[in-house]
Amino acid sequence: AFCEKFDAPYICTDIYPLNWVNGQRTTYKDYCESINVIAASAREHAKDFWCCIQTFAWVPSKRTPTESEFRWQSYCMLSFGCKGLLCWTYAGYTPESPSLITIDGKRTNAWYDAAIVFKEIRNVSDAFVRYKNIGALTHNCTDDTPYLKFSNPLENFPTIERIECDDPLLVGCFEKKDGAGTALTIVNMSELEAVKTAHVKLKIAGSKVVAWPRGQRDILLPDADGFYHFTLASGEGVFVEVE
Repeated sequence: AFCEKFDAPYICTDIYPLNWVNGQRTTYKDYCESINVIAASAREHAKDFWCCIQTFAWVPSKRTPTESEFRWQSYCMLSFGCKGLLCWTYAGYTPESPSLITIDGKRTNAWYDAAIVFKEIRNVSDAFVRYKNIGALTHNCTDDTPYLKFSNPLENFPTIERIECDDPLLVGCFEKKDGAGTALTIVNMSELEAVKTAHVKLKIAGSKVVAWPRGQRDILLPDADGFYHFTLASGEGVFVEVE
């Protein structure tokens, strides 16, 4: 309804997935579906998708993200084509709930954690905006990962011929806006409390594969069996271009 009623070039929402429950880190169960609803509408109405991500704990049930959790939120958003990452909120509004900076303007540890990730995303940005998101798909999505489930995932993406990984993954799928080429994101979707590294092997249809691990451009070569290898630490994602 927003996209139909308002002529803004974007649609923006806010989603805060990082919780505490009984002393353990938990993830909002409808996280990817919440992203998907807005991203799908943005695609349908040819608008940019923006989102405010969680930056601090303003109530006891929420937690301030670590570096890996800022990275995880960012790559989940990129996987659905998000073009604008905003912070909710940049400054804390009470002394006991600081965000990236305190109410009186002092930087917190979270500021430095976020800065590492945001600089990484900025390095990827020029490459990323050359592509349009066509949707996303999942790998090893089960009832143990409710936060990964979303409606109408892509059933296939011809660029990816095969995925081998024991862990849950989110895969964003992209087509180049001008000329030939595709791209993808891969995100480790293991529960963040588990602090689990994912080892991913992909067979990719393309003659040139360029990955951006931690925002650094890297031309990849397949192994003897034709697989490209990715090691994703807890919360980590990577953007990959294919020609």
